[in-house]
Amino acid sequence: MIYEDEELKSRYPSLLMPPPSFVASGGNILAFKPGEGIRVAFPVRSDQSNPTGTLQSGILGNIFDGAFGRLAFASLRRPRVSIDVAVSFIRPVRPEGPW
Repeated sequence: MIYEDEELKSRYPSLLMPPPSFVASGGNILAFKPGEGIRVAFPVRSDQSNPTGTLQSGILGNIFDGAFGRLAFASLRRPRVSIDVAVSFIRPVRPEGPW
């Protein structure tokens, strides 16, 4: 898939792929179609909760950044960094679901 691309590995040998933050958050690439999109899953754990028991907003921002970072890297075929990430919340997410 994205990280098994030998050309990219040889072009950027010092990159940690997948990134440690993606691995630590439990990210999993479910599907990737170049030029179309990416489908990524992340677990929602109780240790990521705020005092109300819902997912901490900063964790959710990290999840979005992790997914978009993988998409940008795979699509542009070179490392990129986020300049601006904005998140609008529709409803809270709890570790036990529903999602």
